[in-house]
Amino acid sequence: LTDRQHYDLICDGNIEPHEAPYIAYYILSDKMGTQKHKKLKNLPDNFSVLNIYGRVTSFMKVKWFRYRHVSEWLSGIKHSSLVVTDSYHGVLFSIIYNKQFVCIANQSRGMSRILGILKMADLESRLCMDEKIDLQEFINNRIDYKDTNRNLQAAIASSKSYLSQAF
Repeated sequence: LTDRQHYDLICDGNIEPHEAPYIAYYILSDKMGTQKHKKLKNLPDNFSVLNIYGRVTSFMKVKWFRYRHVSEWLSGIKHSSLVVTDSYHGVLFSIIYNKQFVCIANQSRGMSRILGILKMADLESRLCMDEKIDLQEFINNRIDYKDTNRNLQAAIASSKSYLSQAF
């Protein structure tokens, strides 16, 4: 773990224009983003959805999927209004950037790591066991990051101490 300023060096200057406000959609089991309208209930009219995993590109009627560069992906989280993810890294960077987020539980993909970071941040309530998410519930119940940031700073200090003793 490190401070958000280190990650800002990666994503600053790599901001793709997005309609604001937008939801950063990062579902590993739906890289094409084809299921987002089935998964997201009560999408507010003023929100757009950006698949930060990647996008379909076409040339001469041939389509392929292009993953986003790390800087684009991170910028997508940093500048979003809400993150919807099933990924440990999606949760982690949502917390680092103090984003409102919801994590869809995916039992086949690293749930113990996700539960660990949610517990450390005292944000277990952001885990959704249902694949269909009522976005209004998560938009209306905003995260107060004051205690979470204190816990995160303690974890960063512990990580730095461990590394300095190890080397």
